[in-house]
Amino acid sequence: MDSHEAIELFDNIHGKVSHKALDLLENEWWKLSAIRKQNASCGCQLFTSCGLSCACRLAKVEATGGRIPLDAVDVFWRKLDLKPSFVENENVDVDKDVMPDGNCGFRSIAVGLGFDENKWLFIRQQLLQEMDGQEEWWRSVFDRISFQEYDKLRHTIDWQKVKAAPISHWMSMPYIGLIIAQRFGVIVQLLSIAGSQTFFPLWFGPNVHDCHQIVSFVHAKNAHFIHVKLDGDCPMPIPNALCILHRNDAAAEWENIYKDRIEWFKKIMTTVAHTVPQYVTNVG
Repeated sequence: MDSHEAIELFDNIHGKVSHKALDLLENEWWKLSAIRKQNASCGCQLFTSCGLSCACRLAKVEATGGRIPLDAVDVFWRKLDLKPSFVENENVDVDKDVMPDGNCGFRSIAVGLGFDENKWLFIRQQLLQEMDGQEEWWRSVFDRISFQEYDKLRHTIDWQKVKAAPISHWMSMPYIGLIIAQRFGVIVQLLSIAGSQTFFPLWFGPNVHDCHQIVSFVHAKNAHFIHVKLDGDCPMPIPNALCILHRNDAAAEWENIYKDRIEWFKKIMTTVAHTVPQYVTNVG
């Protein structure tokens, strides 16, 4: 018998949410006794970072003799295969769904670069080194967007504790995509219903590396990031506007090399815009 089935609190959600969600909820349920003994607060990290009931919320349901209602589980976890519908495409393969602990964006980047997902702290540290080492340049990019945007962005990256990150330290896209591309010398592709984008290095051209590495990830519901692999010479999302605005002459060659794939993506999106207008919720 599955260990989840022994917990009556979960009766309403068995078979309706992913096993990963049940595992996280079970771990939280076991924390209850320790929290009660110490008269401590649970911190609500599972709720704020994953959209699942944290220990204190589970305690309230348990106290009434109730069961976790399905609507208390974020819709992301109700898709049993955890594959977002907008990446169900022959060119896209969900390579690894990383732990949803507020560090998932940095975990996905680590996987895309060939590291274990637990190297998320290393990724954060590398991005901080990039920002600090080229502070004048990055301030010229971000502070033109809004007042002290550089400082705000740096704060989101600066999380050095080996535990779930609060929402103020989640990966802030699209801006961090620029820093990732520049720091690691890779092409970054963000796939999202809100708008897919490609990020090229800003201050050096494609001739610096013999082999171009592409890191792709999906921004799914509940602000979760999933690393994906795109097969072959598939369509490439249009370059981020800041890439075009701040790149030097050498870096402009990135777009020239991949122009056919970018044009292919534009044609696809034009077709989608005409056939499924319900996806367009706001035009600014």
